[in-house]
Amino acid sequence: ASDQGIPYSDNVIKTLIEKHDCDVIVCDDGLQDYRFKHDVEIVMVDGDRVLGNQQLLPAGPLRESIERAHKADFIVTTSKAVPAISSDCMRLNIKEAIAMNNTGNVSSLSVWQGKMVHAIAGIANPQRFFSALKAKGLIVKEHEFPDHAKLDRTDVIFSDQKPVFMTEKDAVKCQHLNLQDAWYVPVHVELPSNFVNRVMARLNT
Repeated sequence: ASDQGIPYSDNVIKTLIEKHDCDVIVCDDGLQDYRFKHDVEIVMVDGDRVLGNQQLLPAGPLRESIERAHKADFIVTTSKAVPAISSDCMRLNIKEAIAMNNTGNVSSLSVWQGKMVHAIAGIANPQRFFSALKAKGLIVKEHEFPDHAKLDRTDVIFSDQKPVFMTEKDAVKCQHLNLQDAWYVPVHVELPSNFVNRVMARLNT
């Protein structure tokens, strides 16, 4: 809900508890919503950009002050370890591409090594996606869009008829476009095993 600009609320939480068999609710981008109690807080820090100029939006990249981050239960860096901030690092790995033409075809990214492809990303850090594809040996023509951008056929169909790759997030917005040689690339998250154990221990208290 929050990801779509709709703030979380106590009513949302109560509805989930009443209508579904759940005892843990994970709120993406929920740290800034203070209308309900956070039992566990996990702050994510981009391992490449880190804290930028250390200023709050719109002067800088931070949504909360640095002091606020240190009050959270866990701080996790993404993609790259930053020992000065946290010993916990979440690494993102890509391995395969999944066809968007409803065939369910799955293909290893190694098939496209050395080949030119179009890459589409409407996420907070598009370069991370582009760099990941390049690291797998693909020759990438980048198409960067604003985070949460609405995409149409003119954005994702190209005259050279090269394969089109996009993030899983963008693929959700393009399912209705009936794309043929288009693929989405799921991200596999790798976390230290001791981090998972510590989160579970915190939940159990």
